[in-house]
Amino acid sequence: MTERFDASVRLQRKEYDISNVNELDAELLPLQSGACSVDFSGVDYIDSTGLSALVRAYKRVQATGGGIALLNLQPRLRKLFDITSLNELFTFE
Repeated sequence: MTERFDASVRLQRKEYDISNVNELDAELLPLQSGACSVDFSGVDYIDSTGLSALVRAYKRVQATGGGIALLNLQPRLRKLFDITSLNELFTFE
């Protein structure tokens, strides 16, 4: 965990889709409140079920007044957040 964040998660898989969304939910579980981050280093693909898992984590953290920063997204993944307007929920670094 970096000093800037209360909780940080580094995603462990290269791809997140319906076949492993439960694993993604489990990886995001440490994000409960405060300033949180999710490190996307090494992630090549995420589908709508993976995006939904991130939104669930966001809602959980946001309910306590916190937020989630997404770190090290590849440009094509960042574009996905822009297209789906999820860029309005998260910050990006």
